[in-house]
Amino acid sequence: MSKRIEEIISIFSCLIGDLTIAVEVLKEFESRSIRPDKKRQTIWRLCFFSIIMSCRKYVEACEKYGTEINEICPSLKSLKGIHVDKINRNSAIVDLRNHYVAHVQKKSEKRALSDQEVQAYIIQMIGSEDATEFLNWICPDSIENSNEEECLVGAIEKIRDEVAKKL
Repeated sequence: MSKRIEEIISIFSCLIGDLTIAVEVLKEFESRSIRPDKKRQTIWRLCFFSIIMSCRKYVEACEKYGTEINEICPSLKSLKGIHVDKINRNSAIVDLRNHYVAHVQKKSEKRALSDQEVQAYIIQMIGSEDATEFLNWICPDSIENSNEEECLVGAIEKIRDEVAKKL
């Protein structure tokens, strides 16, 4: 069991870092007064790829290690599930992962997605053309002063820290 606990801690620690850095890079880049458009699109794509993959990894980790997490911290089962459900309900995250981020084409149509289709998926994923609310759900600016249960990184930290107490 301790090997599985170490795996959970390692996976969740990496997710925290990957999600936090992706959000911080986007926010920092957007705060600059001069942003070359070509570079902007590349940075957004890179960071959103990381966010998409990390969100799906969180879901996968909760599925794979759910029994252990629920046994170790049953009081956090609901918190874990809230964010899994939120990610799973966001079909654009799954579609972007399956048809663009992890593969070169949308298999059902046997073609690569156009830049416009990718942009439409990203807008669908974040819920508007302003990514602020979505990015703050992933990781708010001052996470230590926010309700950790309302953001994905905070929930992952809380679960990881509770699991780590069992080592």
